[in-house]
Amino acid sequence: MAYLFIVSELKLESKCLARFHDDLWYKATVVDLHDSGVTVTFDSYQDDPVTLPWEGVVPLSGNCVF
Repeated sequence: MAYLFIVSELKLESKCLARFHDDLWYKATVVDLHDSGVTVTFDSYQDDPVTLPWEGVVPLSGNCVF
């Protein structure tokens, strides 16, 4: 149940943590939402958008500090 709550917080242009192919998590921005996952751009890189499964993305709340 908690997983569904977290997913519902993801919206277009929201900030999140996304798992890169190296299995590390990086700050990213949501650019599209799909039934099968989320498309993000990684904030620190100029790479093309990447589509990830839902479990590869976690929303950042307003009280996270980096």
